[in-house]
Amino acid sequence: MQASQSSFKPVGDQSRIIHLDILRGIAILFIFLANTASFSGYVVLTPEERAGIMGNGIGSFTSALMTIFIDGKWYSIFSLLFGIGFAIQLDRVIKRGGNFPTFFSRRMLGLLLIGVIHIVFIWMGDILTLYAITGLVLILFRNASNKALLWWSGALILFPIVHDLLLPLTNFYPIELFKIMDAYQAQFGIVGGPVAPEGMPHPFVQYIMIEDVGTYARVTPSNALARIALILFEGRFFKVLGIFLIGLWAGRQILHNDLLNNTKFLKRTLRIGIAIGLPFNLLRWTIDAFLETNIPLPTTIAYALGVVPLAMAYAAGTILLINTGWKFLNIFRAPGKMALTCYLMQSLISIPIYYGIGLGLVGQLPEWMSLTLTLGIFGLQVIFCHLWLKRFKFGPIEWLWRKMTYGKIKLVRRSQPELT
Repeated sequence: MQASQSSFKPVGDQSRIIHLDILRGIAILFIFLANTASFSGYVVLTPEERAGIMGNGIGSFTSALMTIFIDGKWYSIFSLLFGIGFAIQLDRVIKRGGNFPTFFSRRMLGLLLIGVIHIVFIWMGDILTLYAITGLVLILFRNASNKALLWWSGALILFPIVHDLLLPLTNFYPIELFKIMDAYQAQFGIVGGPVAPEGMPHPFVQYIMIEDVGTYARVTPSNALARIALILFEGRFFKVLGIFLIGLWAGRQILHNDLLNNTKFLKRTLRIGIAIGLPFNLLRWTIDAFLETNIPLPTTIAYALGVVPLAMAYAAGTILLINTGWKFLNIFRAPGKMALTCYLMQSLISIPIYYGIGLGLVGQLPEWMSLTLTLGIFGLQVIFCHLWLKRFKFGPIEWLWRKMTYGKIKLVRRSQPELT
């Protein structure tokens, strides 16, 4: 018998797992640091331009640290947490006799709407749209065995290597989206630039530099096409789905086998993740820094074999630290509970700082200085989240998403502060 609409209720504070909130809060910080390269315009600079603003000393060192230790790892952890959340929600809805595909589809459609607004009107680097679409596919795996989940996850995480080999046979199919985007932007005198024969898109520095708000508003919708094309080039859908499946497996282990307190397993994951992931991330940095090649395959191989293992090591290591009693990590719990709000705020704050419609600091600051600014902004976010959650049970965008999912929900005030 199918549950009524009223049987679907949001997770209460007593049902939350503090470890996951803390890990999510740490992840949203490092995702912000990784996205700083795009916000600040560093990613669109030529090697000569980068050398001009940061030299060969601390700037090069900072860039190496970002590539080896941060880039890709924390959005992978965020994807892992998404899969864990899926498992917890699935278990809860089934116990209440609800229709999980209906419930989770509604949840993903709400996230998709938020993501589309973000990618079309605010920032082309949005990840929410991809998460929503991939989350709908994840529903198909809800009854898969644990063994099948792990096999599928491994195959999907490695599939971008095959995808790179197939791209030339498809005449680099994502290029068609760039052509549509270029034709649209040309109407406003903005040309994205030529697309290289190897299929790698020209950086879109022109739209970042737009100073007229009206033109910026007209051009931003076309950048959704650029984002989709970049995702297709990278084979990111396969990566994300693969990590979602690891998260689904991990969520089951958390619910039924007390994974978060399995010290032996966590330590083994930490050791193996570092042993496999670190060498391949060093290899990836070496390829990007010293080998002049337009062939993406070596980087894709190093990325596939390096990023996920190191991300799993980070996740395991963080849980071990929490279990050991590192209480200062609790400061990340509030932004972890408001991760969606924080993620969108980071775009709304960074674009006026760096893009032409604001202060126009794109390409003006050394990477280390941009990262320092990012840390400062995140510090303010932490304070904001703690103050907000002293008064309300969930963040403003989290409230909106829950309202889309569950229906009528009040923005409940707290009678007493929960976080200390």
